[in-house]
Amino acid sequence: MAAKHLGKERPIRLGEQSAGRSVRQGMGDRASSARHRRVLAGAFVATLLTVQAPCGLAQELGAVEKNGARSSLEGELVTEVPIELVGRMLVVPVELRGQTLRFLLDTGATLGAVTRSVARRLGLKPVGHAKLSGASGQARVPVVETRLMRLGDARAGKWEKYLLNDEILAHDDQHRFDGIVGSDLLRYYDVLIDAPARVLRLYKRGTTGTNGGPVVGREEAVSFDRIRSGIIRFPVSVNGSTIDAILDSGSPALLLNPSAADATGVELTEQPLSDDPRGIGRGTVQTYGTRIDSIDVGTVRLEALGGEMADLPIFGQLGLGDRPAMLVGSPFFLRCALLISWAARELRFCRQPVLAAAAPWGQSRR
Repeated sequence: MAAKHLGKERPIRLGEQSAGRSVRQGMGDRASSARHRRVLAGAFVATLLTVQAPCGLAQELGAVEKNGARSSLEGELVTEVPIELVGRMLVVPVELRGQTLRFLLDTGATLGAVTRSVARRLGLKPVGHAKLSGASGQARVPVVETRLMRLGDARAGKWEKYLLNDEILAHDDQHRFDGIVGSDLLRYYDVLIDAPARVLRLYKRGTTGTNGGPVVGREEAVSFDRIRSGIIRFPVSVNGSTIDAILDSGSPALLLNPSAADATGVELTEQPLSDDPRGIGRGTVQTYGTRIDSIDVGTVRLEALGGEMADLPIFGQLGLGDRPAMLVGSPFFLRCALLISWAARELRFCRQPVLAAAAPWGQSRR
């Protein structure tokens, strides 16, 4: 397929020669450091994706019984909390030591986190250190112990969290977040993330089943495996080619590694994106805008998507450096509700994705 033009920038395929060198060569040229950007670990900074019509699974099924009551359609509901959208980030209310805080919902984080300002305010003291592997690299960070944490009616007693600098979880000067809800909490429940309907529901683990639950057993279940103590890996088809995918609601982008861009034939912008978000690692990496014709997972298809391509260190740390792989980030969540069944290790998706405005590509996410 011939490359097409995007404004003044000509999109090119991975490996195509441009100005005497390929994109792969350009990515390795650290002399052009002004074109590099740092990538936020687990959660990225992004612009708003406009959703035209809310029609998530929760809306389709109507009201449910709360406080543990069992519904014939939905399994045993533990709690329901609202999802707030800030840019493309999914934010949920968390109560910690009697204070209500705003945490990012991040299925790509194996351990949750709190910011230093929250730790100072609540008197949380470091109990040790741990190596954190983020999208842009690795860093040794303090670990604090939290108590009396609640996500709706879901309670956690003694819990360990990474301690992160405040700027890492800042969307902009007006929007700063207090922490991260990761899979260390979510994996104890069956989890319905219905961003189109702005709701997160946690069910008693194993009660949604394969023939019932929010999807009423009519959608094709997609099996997943767990890597790194809670990261979800599953197969997706991008432009007709099957690749590995990481379920990462903390990423505001559909982000492919170079091997996936090569295998799927996506088009890339000739120039890397120019934004420079802050991240946990010290490394820098060039990120290119992409256009994705289609993504198929289970019985769901999304078309005409804007995405990104970057050779992030996290792919290598997960053993996917040389394999075609991508992060399935919040743009997918904003268009399709999904149920995570940890006991069955299955994902189930919406019947009909939400229509969205045409996704721009080749532009900064700020």
